[in-house]
Amino acid sequence: MGLASGEGRPAGAPNRFESHPPRRRAPIRGIDQMTEFEKPKPPAARPQGQNFQIEIPEKESEGIYANLAFIQHSPSEVVIDFARVLPNVPKSKVYARIVMTPYNAKALLLALEENLKRYETQFGPIKVGLNSEGRAIGF
Repeated sequence: MGLASGEGRPAGAPNRFESHPPRRRAPIRGIDQMTEFEKPKPPAARPQGQNFQIEIPEKESEGIYANLAFIQHSPSEVVIDFARVLPNVPKSKVYARIVMTPYNAKALLLALEENLKRYETQFGPIKVGLNSEGRAIGF
């Protein structure tokens, strides 16, 4: 039994894909192009006043120092990599990676804004890009 010319299957053998029409994939669209039914829904809000407990294991309670963050996103997630850059050290590494939904990333942004406003009310404005002596930060 030989192969049919250019088809890659034995002569006379049925094409197993002939009975199924080719599938068409929906075009990839941004969230601003989605209908209301296609847009992801935010998680249900927790009722006000509801208490819950969060356990922090000993290792995580120590924290990880980071002075650099890389932020990337896709339509379904936001990824934040936390790294530490030290003077006179040419190489760095990521110490923690956080992956979250865009909704939760926005909630984090709002919580950070609120907490930094409170911090600045108590301790004064944070000068971005300057050290405590008013000089530019750089290694």
